[in-house]
Amino acid sequence: EGEESSEDDGTGPYPTPVATLGPDGLPSVGSALHSEGECKRCCFFPKGRCTNGHDCKFCHFDHDKRRRLKKKKRRGGGSE
Repeated sequence: EGEESSEDDGTGPYPTPVATLGPDGLPSVGSALHSEGECKRCCFFPKGRCTNGHDCKFCHFDHDKRRRLKKKKRRGGGSE
């Protein structure tokens, strides 16, 4: 009674898409360097919007969430 759904797992509003493995055993071409930590994440794949599939040059493996950079406040007030 009163149980909440298991949606509060930190993945955000998007369900995590399942990465289909290609013939090389990787979800995308860009995932090859994931184990060395030298890959670049695909920002579209976690939201289910990557249209490149296995040919994507970015990594489709799970990554730690990145912290958003805070905008620096400008010093000085007016336009002089």
